[in-house]
Amino acid sequence: MAKKTPKKDGKDKLFVDLIAAAMAFKSRRLWEHADSDDPISVRLEGEEHPLIVSVLGSAGMEVGVSIIRGPNAMRFFEDVLLAGGAVDPGYECELLSMTFDPRSSLPPEFLSPIEGSGRVFGKDASVPSFVEAALGKKPGPMSRPGIRLVLVVLQALLLASAGGKLIPRRWDWRRRVLELSLEGKGKKAKVHDSVVVWPESGDGESEDAGTESTVASAVLGKRWYDETAAAEPTNCVWGVATLASPGIENDPRDLEVVLARDERTGLMLTPQIVEAGHPEELADAFLELFKAELPDDDHRPGLPKQVNFLQKRPALQLGTALDALGVKFTVDPDQEELVEAVNRLRESFYQREPDSLSDGGPDSIHEWKAADKRLTESLFRAGRITKTTMFKERLLAGFFGDAIEGMELLEHGREHGAIDTYLGWILLRYRARPGAPTVAERLRDQRRLGLLEQTLLEARIEAKAIVGRVVSTDPGASLEIENSLTGERHTVHDLTMSKTASVNDGLIVELFPVKEWTFASLVGPSIPPFAIPQTLQQLESRGIEFEDGCMVGDRSGLGELYLFEVPMPIVRNQDGDVIEPMTLTFKIEPGTDVAALLEELPEVSMNSDGTWAMVQEWETSDPFGTFDAGSSSPGDGLVLAEFEVVADELLAHVDSGKRALAVKEQLGSLRGLRYAHTRSTPTPPPGKRPAGMTPPSDMGLGFSGSGS
Repeated sequence: MAKKTPKKDGKDKLFVDLIAAAMAFKSRRLWEHADSDDPISVRLEGEEHPLIVSVLGSAGMEVGVSIIRGPNAMRFFEDVLLAGGAVDPGYECELLSMTFDPRSSLPPEFLSPIEGSGRVFGKDASVPSFVEAALGKKPGPMSRPGIRLVLVVLQALLLASAGGKLIPRRWDWRRRVLELSLEGKGKKAKVHDSVVVWPESGDGESEDAGTESTVASAVLGKRWYDETAAAEPTNCVWGVATLASPGIENDPRDLEVVLARDERTGLMLTPQIVEAGHPEELADAFLELFKAELPDDDHRPGLPKQVNFLQKRPALQLGTALDALGVKFTVDPDQEELVEAVNRLRESFYQREPDSLSDGGPDSIHEWKAADKRLTESLFRAGRITKTTMFKERLLAGFFGDAIEGMELLEHGREHGAIDTYLGWILLRYRARPGAPTVAERLRDQRRLGLLEQTLLEARIEAKAIVGRVVSTDPGASLEIENSLTGERHTVHDLTMSKTASVNDGLIVELFPVKEWTFASLVGPSIPPFAIPQTLQQLESRGIEFEDGCMVGDRSGLGELYLFEVPMPIVRNQDGDVIEPMTLTFKIEPGTDVAALLEELPEVSMNSDGTWAMVQEWETSDPFGTFDAGSSSPGDGLVLAEFEVVADELLAHVDSGKRALAVKEQLGSLRGLRYAHTRSTPTPPPGKRPAGMTPPSDMGLGFSGSGS
């Protein structure tokens, strides 16, 4: 049984030290010295395997520490946290984490460390919470052994930071990491730092020898050995990259292009198309490259002296085979000329004829929607979006201006689409500090996405946000949006929004063109057309600037528009009365011919749909300047009332109290009709938007499924 630490004055010393270390971690902002994607190895006495530690907070969402414990800790970090793969119980890992959350949001069983420390925090104060979980089991409060482990890790990080040693290595294919080891306890504790290869190399091996990997190496056949034995070595150095390829008709496989660039001449060898991730096909592609000739007198076919891979995976698949041939290889993601060649080829894919692409391809909006859905999933994994992440106070305050009101709006679903625009801002625009990358920028720079997803992501990052007005719609295809500041019009391709948006709707959207397409995502609430000028003033008063009609900056505070009540204008009818829709109900006595009764009134005539209208000829031309165009047709005269029969009742619809009294007097005098009551016709209350007014879009990021 684990020995408990002594208590004094009702305080548990373990918890006292733990909370003190956690608050020191927060006050020193250790996440500004480390990136969550760059792991730190921490070696502790009594631990059989080093721990893999991630300092959370560089993305500006989850602040704290994540610890992976077990023999396959690094494999779990690479496969699940970095690559977003599925969790396999075979990893045999234990996960421990410390994050900061509002005290009021924590269940009672998670408050023991806080209460045991004797420290007093306010109800909504951000306090450390500690969670422990073995793979395949439900997370729960951290055990005392787990807390001791977290405490020692925090002490190691704090000591390293104080000594200027908290400088993690950027993660690369060689798996070289910063390793911290703690020596001694308490005030005598010291931390040592070094750079190690994970797992550590055996005796006599150098760092360049390579390490174990979960990526399978190519299984080489007779053809490989026969053809490479006959190939002559050359002094060529190649840069090699792989790039997701458009599909080939009747070939269901995911394909990729293998590009090789001769670094001396700058010329490209013949591209090879292989099944994506297939090591044997990659080996066959290299056999073809070994035979390639360039239009250069000094170049001859054969084995290159060195291959510089742009990505890690092909190097791991063919590294052993190349090494056996005496061909050196490295992984260098900073080959500028090769990156430019990859980008040019990616660009050329979109200029090919539609029949050379897979079914639909980039020329189909459905293919773009599918790619955007995959991109959204990748962004959510990269941002590690959870319900806890979403409700971080600084994020809510950054978007909505007020964290409490923002949380209330999201939790109660008061505004359709708010959660999608909020999440889109977190993933695409939010920066933890000035100059820090957004989640989207980090994902873009990793270059792990497919062709369409990478293209969409780059377009989303460069998207321009405007306040616009819907000019026209082609339901199921597109809609035309006019920039309210410049008058420029954009044809937006969106299957969903084109069906749900109405002409003259005010929309706050991000526009991101991709080749001949222009897509849009909502970044704010829809607004009535009369409120567009007020909305622009509201945005500018909150510090949002415009340049050439487009918003600039990270668009913080844009969510305040969801909390801003649009003042409704006072609208009057032709008589000068305030519009107040009403319905009068008259009971119809048995045997009464309603049509004959209404025809006795000189101003009433039947409409083509079987209803009746009381129409007065025009006598004046809108003397009040507030004519409600929806209540009449200038060619026919002024509509004073409309009538319809429902069951045994005649309903009269009018737009003011004055007209209601006039209709009541006229119809009440007719035999066979008996006045029953008058009621106001429900309308949205002043200052509020109708629920669900914001139209969904094809390219919406979020949980609501608007993009599917």
